Amino acid sequence: MKRTGIFAAGLTACLVGLTACASYNNAELVEKDPAVQVAPASAESINERCTFTGVPVRDKYNLSYKGETIGFCSEDSQHKFLVMDEEGRDKVAAKARAQRE
Repeated sequence: MKRTGIFAAGLTACLVGLTACASYNNAELVEKDPAVQVAPASAESINERCTFTGVPVRDKYNLSYKGETIGFCSEDSQHKFLVMDEEGRDKVAAKARAQRE
């Protein structure tokens, strides 16, 4: 029984450590990129589900891109979008737009 507890504690510490490593400076990326802005809190995203994960979007991760507000579910998904080239971003925007139709 003790071995299981030790293993679980070690696994939990490992997962917490991995999560802590996945920290991005998305604000800096947005600041450097004139094509993307942080969306105002009042802006409604064109999608209800994250285009990367299918999870419901969270307002705090919304970005404005080419006049549309695209929602993301997490900092990680937002980061994936920010590091894409224009063609990749346009595909994500089209996928988000398709959720409205």
